[in-house]
Amino acid sequence: MKTVDARYYLLFNSDAAAMGNALDVMVSFMDANPDVGAAGGLILTEDGKIQPSTLVYPTYWNLLFSRASLLSKIPIFRWKMLEIRQVPEDVTDVPALAGGFLILRKEALEQVGLLDERFFIYLEDIDICRRLRKNGWRVVFNPNARILHSWGASSSKRRAKAFWWHHMSMFKYFQKHYPYLLPINLLLGIGLVGHYALWWSINTITGWRAYRKNEDKNNRKI
Repeated sequence: MKTVDARYYLLFNSDAAAMGNALDVMVSFMDANPDVGAAGGLILTEDGKIQPSTLVYPTYWNLLFSRASLLSKIPIFRWKMLEIRQVPEDVTDVPALAGGFLILRKEALEQVGLLDERFFIYLEDIDICRRLRKNGWRVVFNPNARILHSWGASSSKRRAKAFWWHHMSMFKYFQKHYPYLLPINLLLGIGLVGHYALWWSINTITGWRAYRKNEDKNNRKI
């Protein structure tokens, strides 16, 4: 971004593909709405399911029910996760947009700054949207522009690292936006490390069991 001169900048996942004239739709929308600092479209899976296209600001409460939380795997808590992940049906101003398909206005970035390099892969989209709204720019979801996204394909091969990066970015986000809550943030950091350790242990055990089960099948065939 620092070396490219353009009216708009597009964040686009490497495992995504624009549907139809999605990019033209988004550029036309930005041209017609000069008060919009960032806009995003509807993100779909290859089988047509809606992915989280709009985002909310992380809080200590909704963090418990995020997609990365182990609580979201428990049926009685799934209603809260689904509530957080609801996607509007019409053009709507929203708190934040998913960085997998996000167009940013040059003038807006000149005012609020570029993406914060402290956030690696995760949370940079929420952070930039929050800064834009804080400085009077609109952040708008436009479902008329659609993309297909192969969920997690770009990070599936490094799942453990991606999960760790997510947790570290989350900790940095709370440090940045809630610096006055230092004691709580320290507890949050401990909790995130503990959550990662639990997740890693569960996945290691289940992976080992699957491996042993497969080995037993192969031995029986022999």
